[in-house]
Amino acid sequence: AVALLWWAGGWGFLQARAAMTYEARDRALRRYLAAPIDGASSNGVTLGLSLLAQGKLLSARSTTSLLTLMRSSKTGPLRLKSGLRPGWTLAHKTGTGQELGTLSTGYNDVGLLVAPDGHRYAIAVMIASTRKPIPARMRLMGDLTRAVVAAADR
Repeated sequence: AVALLWWAGGWGFLQARAAMTYEARDRALRRYLAAPIDGASSNGVTLGLSLLAQGKLLSARSTTSLLTLMRSSKTGPLRLKSGLRPGWTLAHKTGTGQELGTLSTGYNDVGLLVAPDGHRYAIAVMIASTRKPIPARMRLMGDLTRAVVAAADR
């Protein structure tokens, strides 16, 4: 099924999902949320980011490439990025899962905050399941960045 969706030009997933009844999607989403096969913990993600920042996860070349790619990310300007102060940078990756009715799953932003003095802070906001509106989720993420920046600037 995955190969079929890939060869459908990128729209195959959306078309297959649209063909499902709401009830079938609800059952599938509940099964997934009960035992996600692709889940990660925020602690695990921040550990991985810390190892990446220390050069202990990938080769030096791959580390540089990945961090450059993460720093150039244009996604999520109102998520973690919204809490940055001048001089601070963020190398990050956003993620957004499925939505069904008012339920949203997998609303994430993870990355490395870099202070003007070079100190690095691994940060991960991973909202597994919520009915909060998008502006509230983005505000939470920006608030976390602001809290880290404020604590570091003391």
